[in-house]
Amino acid sequence: MLGKLRPIRFSLFLLTALLAATTLPAQAQLSSVKLRLHGGIVQPLAVGGQYYSFGPSVAVDAAYPLSDRLDLLLDLGWEYLNTDRYKPTPVTNVWRYRAELETSLMGDEGSFSVNAFAGVGATTFRSHKFWIKSRQPYTFDGERIKGTALTGTGGLRLALPTPDGVTWWLSGKLNWTPMSDSNGAALRELSTDQATPTGYDPISSMLGASITLGLSL
Repeated sequence: MLGKLRPIRFSLFLLTALLAATTLPAQAQLSSVKLRLHGGIVQPLAVGGQYYSFGPSVAVDAAYPLSDRLDLLLDLGWEYLNTDRYKPTPVTNVWRYRAELETSLMGDEGSFSVNAFAGVGATTFRSHKFWIKSRQPYTFDGERIKGTALTGTGGLRLALPTPDGVTWWLSGKLNWTPMSDSNGAALRELSTDQATPTGYDPISSMLGASITLGLSL
């Protein structure tokens, strides 16, 4: 029950933060750096979808303009995977930090526009603790899916300006991150039971798609 409530509480917090951000005074904005707050859901794809269910996703990015149509971004995000208690694998926190380039494909700043972005960075995994038979004797601390790996990312954003001067951003993003052999083996062993005696398919990387609604700060 607690696992189901967490995403709901987090979604309410995010909605409150987005609404509060619309009241920030103009003088609080930096003259050259543009800030955006994003929130939505992330869905693991391919083999990762066997191990993890969807969960909440939140991110903040800071964009520095390199030209009229090209920005350099620092993109920081957090995801909370596997809120489905029936999955055999543990709830996992995912922190992402990436440098990206974003360019306008159509439209201008202040009007409806379509942007494309891509970049590289790193992802840190840290799951709730678990215990598996192959790693005995058991310890109180248990095992965790953990580590940091290179990440590639890319996607599209739609700018949706409103008459009151607020710009909303609808973003679709893909993230790819390799997974260590140790983490992959642990996940596969956790998925092995009478229904799936050989476990889920081997997993060597995580591919996830997120859809978020963002707000310019």
